[in-house]
Amino acid sequence: MIIEKPLKKEMLTEDYNDSYWETRYTFREDIPQHLASQKDQILLAGKYWNVVRECGGEIPTIPPKVEVAYRTANTSLLNLLLSQHSLPKVLHSLKTYFLLSRSDFLTHFLDAVMPELRKPAHNVNVLKCQSLLEITLRSNDWHDAYKENLQVRIDDSTLRDQLLRIVSVHGSTPVKSTATTSNKQLTGLECFSLEYNVEFPLTLILTRKSMTKYQLLFRHLFQMKLVERNLQAVWQSDFHQYKKSPHPLLQRAMCIRAKMLDIILRLESHAFGEVCSKQWALFEGTKNASVDELLDRHTDFLDTCLKDCLLTDSQSVKVDSF
Repeated sequence: MIIEKPLKKEMLTEDYNDSYWETRYTFREDIPQHLASQKDQILLAGKYWNVVRECGGEIPTIPPKVEVAYRTANTSLLNLLLSQHSLPKVLHSLKTYFLLSRSDFLTHFLDAVMPELRKPAHNVNVLKCQSLLEITLRSNDWHDAYKENLQVRIDDSTLRDQLLRIVSVHGSTPVKSTATTSNKQLTGLECFSLEYNVEFPLTLILTRKSMTKYQLLFRHLFQMKLVERNLQAVWQSDFHQYKKSPHPLLQRAMCIRAKMLDIILRLESHAFGEVCSKQWALFEGTKNASVDELLDRHTDFLDTCLKDCLLTDSQSVKVDSF
């Protein structure tokens, strides 16, 4: 009744199409008529039990009734994910670092790593950046048992180019390819991102596709934080200069930069407060009845955040060049 394809759990960290969960198990064409109405529950129950078994769990005697067997399998896998493998804590860790719910770590990290990230991207010492990140995380006053999973990543393109490639593949509006990467030498700041190590079975929820969405959101938030940091530095420099030698033009420049800073702070407030925090509260506050419902709600959470941050529309992405 069920066909199993030779897909391994290790593929989850590299597979962008979620093939392991979506297509590893499929129905045969000749499904018995008396089981047709319960085929979905049979398939899901089998998938759930196989994950529990691959994690070393014991499979109890499966109840003869399909509905009872499905509920038992679903409860076992949910318990495995939420309790034994601490999925809620891992998600909170991702929220801290990728959605910058505790952005003070980023401020301290940038203070230390800025000279390195100003170099051309291909000259950035990733090991040095990783070492500085670990020192920063160890010096923070909050406890996170999963901070060792966080790693520095230097991409090969800007966020804008990465988004335009994605939109051109999945969107309905044709997007002309950009030549930003080839026309100038990118710096580490333009290519900086984070990576997060996730192990099975959490990779069922935190798939390669989901982690890429977290990275896109982080790069967007990071670039806004970077603009804020630069504007504050320039404004303070002008202010000290103005105190020494007041000049109307300098005062006007300071007013313009103050307005620019106000705009970027409003954009940050929208992204952090109105989008990510609000959607996180909705995602976290809803009890999930099944593993697939948890997976769907997590995907919806990320997709909504990307959409409301204007990262899925080609026209918006084209002008989004922090």
